[in-house]
Amino acid sequence: MLRQVTSRARTAMLVLLGAVAFVLLIACANVANLLLARAAVRRKEFTLRTALGAGRGRVIRQLLTESALLAVAAGTIGVAAAWAAVRWLVASAPAGIPRLDEVSLHWGVLSFALGVSLFSGFLFGALPAVQASRLDLNEVLKESGRSVAGGG
Repeated sequence: MLRQVTSRARTAMLVLLGAVAFVLLIACANVANLLLARAAVRRKEFTLRTALGAGRGRVIRQLLTESALLAVAAGTIGVAAAWAAVRWLVASAPAGIPRLDEVSLHWGVLSFALGVSLFSGFLFGALPAVQASRLDLNEVLKESGRSVAGGG
């Protein structure tokens, strides 16, 4: 009976799920690219931290923490948008969607969203973190000295 009631909406929901997963992948790749660019700009900062005694693990941990905070903030905004969208969908009640009045967000879904946010934050933040921790101290400090001294 469940298949008979939801058969028309099932295909649309699976297509929507695939589209959302693809958009999540594109967004994560874009954020990873931005994190790589940001790490390149902060290269002197990481070199100075390493020269002052911070280990490679400490630099990676700092960047992964920043990435995780960014992911949690994005996940929170996404959950808030989903909550508002569900309320709007139930309030507008378009015809043809079976059992729409039973639609709501569940704690299991919210915890899954938090888990996916953290996982994607760590996964897509790992490459920029590892790349930023592999610095040649001598080269970066020489470049820094030249820019401070004014070239010449």
